[in-house]
Amino acid sequence: MSMTINDLISTIHALHLHLVLTHPQPGQPAGYYDHTTHTIYLAHTPQSTALRCTLAHELAHAYRCDHGHQTPSVEHLCDQTAARMLIDENDYATAEHLYAGNPWAIADELGVTTRLLIAYQTWLTQNPPHTPLSDTSY
Repeated sequence: MSMTINDLISTIHALHLHLVLTHPQPGQPAGYYDHTTHTIYLAHTPQSTALRCTLAHELAHAYRCDHGHQTPSVEHLCDQTAARMLIDENDYATAEHLYAGNPWAIADELGVTTRLLIAYQTWLTQNPPHTPLSDTSY
């Protein structure tokens, strides 16, 4: 099941985190998690897809108790975690089939950024679905 913006905000409240909306600043990140104050800072943007994806990414940092600048590998892990929060596996499979693997169309259909879509696809290649063993008679 994919999380809506309201689901993400409810999760933030349930975890006793704070959410502060800021004005976007050139050259500044769209979001930031401060573990010291348990606060997610989020640049308010009219683009709901970017807002939702950034919020899920920063929530992933909160789950990890990250603070400050992180390595590219940690950022990628947070992208994968965010993607798994926002992309339903059945919806993904349908969109992938419908749009013949076109990442921009799939991302648009799923309401995520192409960055998170690619992170989800990477996660899928690293964690292939388990297929049940066939019922064989011996």
